[in-house]
Amino acid sequence: IYAQHFSIKTFPARGVCRKQRKTNMEVAIENWKYPFISERAESWMQKAESCETDTTGAAMDGFIASYIAYAAWVSLFELKNPKGQDRYRCVNQAKRVLSKQTDITTRLDTPARELAQAITRGCFDVTSLYGRDPELDKKWGTTQGLHALLSTLYNMRCNLFHGQKSMEQEQIAILKPAIACMKILNEALAQIFEEEFDRY
Repeated sequence: IYAQHFSIKTFPARGVCRKQRKTNMEVAIENWKYPFISERAESWMQKAESCETDTTGAAMDGFIASYIAYAAWVSLFELKNPKGQDRYRCVNQAKRVLSKQTDITTRLDTPARELAQAITRGCFDVTSLYGRDPELDKKWGTTQGLHALLSTLYNMRCNLFHGQKSMEQEQIAILKPAIACMKILNEALAQIFEEEFDRY
């Protein structure tokens, strides 16, 4: 399957057009992965689209599928030392790339505010395993807003995957806006990487 994709089009070898790629993307990418990573991410995006949010289980499935798609997209970012750098890719590098999209915060504004309100009203714990609170309710609408949102979503992913969330109906209150945010982020990354791929 992969061979068929590579016979159609591939990025240039590592080091070719490095300056141009870094200027356009803000973050260097492992370009040889794009053909199969894009298929993988889009398959999980389709899975997320098929999930309803009327029950806790379905909403959990939707968020998990959305975040797997997101993790696939950000795996295209190049890391010199991959060990322990999952948060760096999902938050820092993604923020650098996404912040160049002039309308990204506008598109995210409604679900991000809904997520912040749901966290505050429901007293949900979205701190990291190290006790860091992104303070989305205070930072959204500021220059730190996108970073706070990505950190919040990453912490939700960690809390879920590390068994710190229960299958409780009230979880839907934060899962719905979180899924809406993830949909926008995944679509933005899909467009960014596709445009980058089409340049070559």
